[in-house]
Amino acid sequence: LTMEGVYRRSGSTMDIRDVHAVISRVGTATNGQFSDSDATIAPDDTDVPSVTSVLKEYLRNLPDPLMTTDTYTLWVDAANKGSSAERIHAYRTISALMPTAHAATLRFLMRHLKRIADHQHENKMTPNNLAVVFAPNILR
Repeated sequence: LTMEGVYRRSGSTMDIRDVHAVISRVGTATNGQFSDSDATIAPDDTDVPSVTSVLKEYLRNLPDPLMTTDTYTLWVDAANKGSSAERIHAYRTISALMPTAHAATLRFLMRHLKRIADHQHENKMTPNNLAVVFAPNILR
């Protein structure tokens, strides 16, 4: 949470490949049902930027973006609402229109990114910096 530039840095190609291999192996063995919360997808010596690179790549390569194509204009319009209360209401309304898996994943990701932003004095990842990194991966 406190590593400077945690989501701006790129990981090692070798570590990224290794993390992908583990995820594929576990996904195949469990038929895509990742229910073991103790499962390890990266050895302890894997650098953090490699894991964060895998997350960004996963989000970027989704066939339908996390903030779905069908709701793209709604998200853009909501971001331009006058007050924060109006924006929050619009965001909740749009989330309810999304497929359940997309909405749940988006909520989880937003909670995680808030935790990252809570440490912005150490990691230099302000909400704006996080938006620059994640928007192209989840909204297109």
